[in-house]
Amino acid sequence: MPPKLNIGLQLTALSNDVTKYPTNRVPQLDVPIIKRIPEDLQKEITKESPEDCLPLPIKPEKTLFNIWEETRTQTEIKWNKPENSDCFTSVFYEIQIRVGDNDWLDLAENRHSYYRVYYAEGVTIFGKTKIKQETITHLVQLRIRPVGVITRNNKEVKMHGHWCENILFSIEAKNPVNHIQNTELGIH
Repeated sequence: MPPKLNIGLQLTALSNDVTKYPTNRVPQLDVPIIKRIPEDLQKEITKESPEDCLPLPIKPEKTLFNIWEETRTQTEIKWNKPENSDCFTSVFYEIQIRVGDNDWLDLAENRHSYYRVYYAEGVTIFGKTKIKQETITHLVQLRIRPVGVITRNNKEVKMHGHWCENILFSIEAKNPVNHIQNTELGIH
């Protein structure tokens, strides 16, 4: 068992080391401070408990997408795992969609750190939600939140993180009138 040191002596030793080493880096001192704390409190200090840990929000690589007649068939929304994902047995993502000013709707639960949106023949496809390109521009918002899964008493517990910044899709209007006018002027 290491000898018990007086806190005042430890602080004096630390301040003496600071004067000997003029840099911001102080050498490691072997001071058993944590060992003198009662065992039940040691666990709280030395290790963050997963029960109190929520997944940090994800950050999408891109937050603005334009969908129009020349858009590729597949568009990927990508993000990185939460920085604290190692606190959990597994992490998945809840994805919601909002068209215009309507309510948010559940779109998908995804285990990957990407989501694919498809466009074909004037229709943008967000999972089971399909939006047809019309003569007005549609604004669609997507949001994603991580959900961490931990095991407590042999049961899976879901820890819901915060929603990320909204991802905006502008589904551009299909305007046949402008197309006809441009063709007559020789502009294609």
